[in-house]
Amino acid sequence: MIRAKEGWMSGLLLAFSLTWSVPGAVAAPRAEVRGTATYRERIALPPGATFEATLEDVSRSDAPGEIIGRTRTRIDQVPVDFAIRYDARRLRPRASFAVRATISERGRTLFTGWTSYRVNWRGRGNDVDVLMRRVRDRENPPPPPGGGPAAGLLDSRWRAVEIGGRVVNVPERAREPWLELDSRAQRATGSGGCNRFSGTFEVGRTRLTFGPLMSTKMACVSMETENAFFRALERTRGYRVRGRVLELTDDMGRVAARLEEGNLR
Repeated sequence: MIRAKEGWMSGLLLAFSLTWSVPGAVAAPRAEVRGTATYRERIALPPGATFEATLEDVSRSDAPGEIIGRTRTRIDQVPVDFAIRYDARRLRPRASFAVRATISERGRTLFTGWTSYRVNWRGRGNDVDVLMRRVRDRENPPPPPGGGPAAGLLDSRWRAVEIGGRVVNVPERAREPWLELDSRAQRATGSGGCNRFSGTFEVGRTRLTFGPLMSTKMACVSMETENAFFRALERTRGYRVRGRVLELTDDMGRVAARLEEGNLR
C-alpha cells in the first residue's frame, strides 16, 4: 500500500511539474513569419531584381536591428509572398521586432519598407503586410567604380567562418562574428560575437579598407575570436567575392578572414 501510494504521488508530482514547466520552456526551435510585400508605384522591375525580407530585433535605438531570420529570392513582379524562418529561442522577452522588405538590383536599393511584428513566447506571431516605398537616386549612391564584385559585397550580412587561418567555432547559444556594409549610409556595422561595432569603409573594384571602428565595451567569457576578428578588419586592404563566400585580404593579398553570406545564430 505504501509503495502504491508513493508511486501515485510520484506520478502526480511529475504531472504537476510538466504542467507548470510549460510557460518557462524554451520556445519551439523553428518558427516562421509569413507576409506579403508590395509598392504603390506602377513601375516594372528590372530583370534580375532581388527581394529580401528580414525579421529584426529593433529594441535598441542606438544600434542597427539584429537580424534573426532572413529570406531572399529573385522576383519579376509584386506583390511578393514570403516566409522567414527563424530560431524562436533567439526571441528576447519584451523585445521589439520588425519585418523589413527590400528590393534591390546590382547593389542598388530600389524599394524598401518595414512594419512592426508581434510575437509571443511560443514564437507565434501575426502575418504581416509590408508597403515598400521607392528609393530615389539621391538616397541611393551608385555602386563603387567597376561594379561587378562590389555589388555582391554590399548590403549583405556576412558571418565569419575563418579568421587568420583558424576555423571559427561558436559555442551553443553564443553569437557569431558578422559584418555588413551599407551602401546607402556608407557604414560598416557588425559584431565580434560579444561587442557590436560600426565605422566607415571605402571600397573599389578589389580594394576595401575600414576607417576607425567604434565598438561597445562589454566583457565576455572569451574574447579571443572577437579580438582576432577586429585585427583582421584593421589589416584588410582588399576583398574577393566568390559566390556566397567573402575573403578579406591584407596588403600582401593573404586571406585575413573568410566569411559566408547567410543567416546568423
